[in-house]
Order: sequence, then C-alpha cells, then structure tokens
Amino acid sequence: MEYESIESVNLLIDRIEDFEEMEGYTYIHCRGGVGRTGTIVGCLKARELFGYKDFDVLQVLRSFFSDMPKSAHRRTPDTSEQEKFIIDFTQKVGNHKNTQKDIILDSIKGCLMAGAAGDALGYPVEFMSYRDILSKYGNKGITRFDLSKDEKALVSDDTQMTLFTACGMLMGVTRGYMRGVGGAPEDYVDGAYLDWYYTQTGLKKRHIFDDYHYTWLRDLPELAHRRAPGNTCMSACEKLLNNEKVCNSSKGCGIKYYLNDEEITSIVVPSSVTTLGMYAFQRCSNLQSVYVSWPTPISAYKTFSETNLGKCTQIDARPLPDEILESYLELLLKEIDIVNPKIIITFGNQVSSIILDKKISVSEVRKKYFDKEINGKLYKIFPVYYPVGNGIFNIDKAIEDIKWIIKNY
Repeated sequence: MEYESIESVNLLIDRIEDFEEMEGYTYIHCRGGVGRTGTIVGCLKARELFGYKDFDVLQVLRSFFSDMPKSAHRRTPDTSEQEKFIIDFTQKVGNHKNTQKDIILDSIKGCLMAGAAGDALGYPVEFMSYRDILSKYGNKGITRFDLSKDEKALVSDDTQMTLFTACGMLMGVTRGYMRGVGGAPEDYVDGAYLDWYYTQTGLKKRHIFDDYHYTWLRDLPELAHRRAPGNTCMSACEKLLNNEKVCNSSKGCGIKYYLNDEEITSIVVPSSVTTLGMYAFQRCSNLQSVYVSWPTPISAYKTFSETNLGKCTQIDARPLPDEILESYLELLLKEIDIVNPKIIITFGNQVSSIILDKKISVSEVRKKYFDKEINGKLYKIFPVYYPVGNGIFNIDKAIEDIKWIIKNY
C-alpha cells in the first residue's frame, strides 16, 4: 500500500473530524477491512491520543480490533509497510497540530487586521455623500488612508467593539481554563460591552470593588475615543448597564440570525447582496450592530460571504438610486469571481433587477433561480425578499425562502 504523503492522510482525518463536529459519522472500509482500514484508523487514533505520554498506537489499534470476529484469524494492519506508516505518522502528529494552530492564529490576526484596515479606510467618508466623496478624493473615491493630524489612520467604533467582543470571549475561555467552570465564551461579551460603554461615557456599574472591569482594553487611552458610535449600540449598552432587557428596533448594520435549536427564527440582513458558498449561522450577543464569527477553516463548516452592491450610503439612510448602484456592479462581479460561491442570494427587487439585468419582482420568482455568467462561470442567483426597512413585513417569507434554498442547494 502506498500513500501520497502523511499530509494527505492528515487532510483526510481533518475531514473525518469535521463530520464528527457536525455530529456525522464516517464509515471506513477497504476490501478486507484490515490493512488500509487499519492504517487510517491507526492514524486517527494517533491524532486523538496526541499529548498522552508513552502510548503505543499499534497496541491501541489492535485492542479495538480484538473486539471484531475477524481478529481471530487476521491482524491489523497486515503489512510491515503499513505499521511503519502509522509509526511515522505518529511521530509527526505534533507538526500537524502546530501547523493547524498557526493557521488558526494567523486567520484570527488576519481577520482583525483586515477589518481594522478597511474600517480605517472608510471611517473618514462614513457620513459623506457619494458626490462629496468623489469631489474630495477623485473619481475612484478614497483609495488611501486619510491620516489624522498625528499621522494615524483612525478606526471607528466598529473596530473598537470588535476588539471588546473578542476580549470578552477570551475572558470566558480564560476563566474556564483557570477555574474549571464557566459558561459559553459569548456569555461574557455583555461585560466587555459595558467596558466599551465606559470608554464612551464614563458610566459603569457599581460593584463591591469600585473599579471592577471585565477587560484590560477598558483602560487603554487609545480606545477611549468616541468614533461616531451608533445609537443602537449606545442605547443597548445603556440597557445592559441598567439591567434591562435589550430589545431594540434598529434595522441593524451588521448581519444577525437569531437561532432556536438550529432553526432561523428571525433575521436582520441590511446588506443588498449576500453570496453563499453554502451556509453558516452567525451568533451574536445582544447588539444587532455587532456579529461574532469564529475564524474557521473552510473545510470545517459551510460558509458564506456577505457583501453590498452599493459601497456607500446616504446620510439619512434613504435607498440609493439605480444609477449609483449600477456604477458598483462591475466591482461586485469581480468580488463574486474571487469568492466563487456555489449560489448567490440577492435581496429585494431593486438589487436583483440590477444584477440580473432584467425587471425582477421577488413575489413572482420565490424559490426560483436565474443563471448568470460571470467571467466564464455560471452562477445560480436567487432573488429573496429584502427583510429590513419596508421589507420587514416580508421577513417570514425571507426566512422561509432562505431555509428552502439552504436545504435544496
């Protein structure tokens, strides 16, 4: 038996572990269910037992195999080559584990840095009209950081709250490790948001220890700046401070699915276009304007990519006219070509019509897709009700259609 490499078996086991995370099962078998099967199972056991001292993976494998009737006349694995492969694999498991850890850490850093960079690029123009942006920065809009007087690219409250969200979750994880007890990491985010609220207002809860705080970020001077925090964030934090239930009526400025036993119960999606590789649910704490997403390898979960057709907004949040949205169409098509999604969902009649270059009435095409060729590739595009603003009356229909698309495609 020949294997391409130890890494190819590691990738196979990655997929097996992915199925286990999703409560799935993997059936492993070869012709006899002993040699090649035993080799893969042996490597799987080596990964499971990594970190334990003085374990003999072949002994563990054969102990499991001894419960099978065929063990009376067969041995697993049944060649010395297969035994050697398992032993070599076991000796290199640590390298793979470290590589995985580095990839995850690099993904987390990349998400935070890229998000902050994009935020800093857009912050100076956040409340400018499309016309004013072109007037100040030229026909291509803002393409470089607009530095402050002290030569810094300033981030907005979005990055501030992202950092406090991450810090709150880390607090939950750390508490669990240090004390052996604790809730889900996201359950600690409320406290982190109160720390952020303190940096904006100087208000804090009264505790036995007067200066109690949840995160070390609270006392960083660099974060104690008001960068146009949203009314929803501020009012929700005020309710947290006063021990009131957080239930705001904002249209939201992120994306949020409310989950109940893995079912979508309500949805807030302010973006004009959402592209889905397949699907994933984003879970949030109390604020609609913040969403929490663990950086996860693509192989582990079905994922989505979310974007906007319009790359600007009017200061009073009025819908953009067709000509402005159409000016961004070429950029959107480039994004789709890069992401290469399995399916695409467009929200609302206006955006759906512009992208498909034909008049679309969502009510007439529910659960139907249109083929669109982009850079030589054919994509399925599903128009769905726009579930915010005036479209909030169709939110149940939007949920129903999205669930149907997820199930069938």
